[in-house]
Amino acid sequence: MLLTYGDIVSFLPDRIGYQDENMAFHSIATSCSLHQEKSLYIPIEDDEPDLKRALENGAIAALWPAEIEVPRYRPNHFPIFFTNDLLKGLEIMMNEYLTKLEKTEAVPTHATKLLCSNIQNGPAGLSELFNRLHTYLSQEGREEI
Repeated sequence: MLLTYGDIVSFLPDRIGYQDENMAFHSIATSCSLHQEKSLYIPIEDDEPDLKRALENGAIAALWPAEIEVPRYRPNHFPIFFTNDLLKGLEIMMNEYLTKLEKTEAVPTHATKLLCSNIQNGPAGLSELFNRLHTYLSQEGREEI
């Protein structure tokens, strides 16, 4: 079961771009430099958000700092969700996604993959959520795609 646009809009309603409740994210990438096929880009590890590079690497949507202007080259259809705190937004998203996975009766065979390099060194709550998600996905019959 993949994280979807509809999942995110339920707790981050401030957005622009194409609106498709069923749009699925194969990954969440915290840096524009990561190959991120069909991902939601969240620029936590970047000194400055780089939407162009994220697009080149496969991002199909982004979680964006509300205080930073969206680049003019953003494709009109490209969805962007706004938040005042990227880390808090990611934390809420991971929590909601893990809850969704745990409530699913059928064992999901695929899940949204978290692409990051330094999340383990981030805030304790976020590191704990990452570990819980990884543990859940590591159980028999489940895999990140």
